[in-house]
Amino acid sequence: MTRLTIIAAALALFAANAAQAQEYHSKDLTISNSWARPAGEGQYSAVYLTIKNAGGEADTFISAESPVAEKTQVHETRNEDGVMKMRAVKDGIEIKPGSSLEFKPGGYHIMLLGLKKTLEVGAMAPLTITLAKAGAINMEIKVEKTAPGASEAHPMDMHGMKGMDHPAH
Repeated sequence: MTRLTIIAAALALFAANAAQAQEYHSKDLTISNSWARPAGEGQYSAVYLTIKNAGGEADTFISAESPVAEKTQVHETRNEDGVMKMRAVKDGIEIKPGSSLEFKPGGYHIMLLGLKKTLEVGAMAPLTITLAKAGAINMEIKVEKTAPGASEAHPMDMHGMKGMDHPAH
């Protein structure tokens, strides 16, 4: 290999890792580990991310929206008497100072309902999250089969969830 080829390969690898590790910052908040599940037009997808509050005051996650979906909802999955149930979160989610709010499979997640286009692996989807103090944060979420860095998908299948506020597909 020539030196130029090695440098080009290293730059390509750096760019790929930087795109996957994209972070967003607003005031004392850092948003990282964002990704969305692939899904077809008319179906639904889930978005996952982590919000870290490095500030001295709490903030509250209020909502999310995306132009790729007819409707967006924040959900929480809970185990109630041995049955996993998913419910829409109505009053926001507090992020205490020095703590993180993690949206992940089997926990909090952002539902994109009634997709207006297919979300294919590798594509980017616009998302705006709104927090009480930090305000609106515009992001681009990468569509992936699994969480960045994960070796396999979470075993939970959202199609079998009870108590969903959206139609099953």
